[in-house]
Amino acid sequence: MKEQRGKKNGTRRTIGAALLGLLLGVGLGLLAGWVLWPAQYDTVTPELLAANYQADYAKMIAAGYERSADLDLARDTLARLGPDATDALRRAAGDDPAAAHLLAELDAAPDAPADPPDTLPAD
Repeated sequence: MKEQRGKKNGTRRTIGAALLGLLLGVGLGLLAGWVLWPAQYDTVTPELLAANYQADYAKMIAAGYERSADLDLARDTLARLGPDATDALRRAAGDDPAAAHLLAELDAAPDAPADPPDTLPAD
């Protein structure tokens, strides 16, 4: 009887130590990954987005244009999508009136250089 009790205590200690080690490992891993050495993406641009996300980005630009009416800012921000910028805006214009309006405005406006700015536009 005494021998079985000793085995149970040993098993409980082993399980407890394993759970404590697991929790400690997860906690330290989260601390290291989120606080001490988080991932940093410095070279990611909207041009690298998948086509459906590029269309969403174009919709957001169109929504911003609806508020600001700054066509140059919209053109510069849209240029961040690279050579596929017009295609993304056309896809977005299929189901978004703001994107259709921006597309019409860009088609009607005289062409201007569409170089992306070095920094993101201020809010």
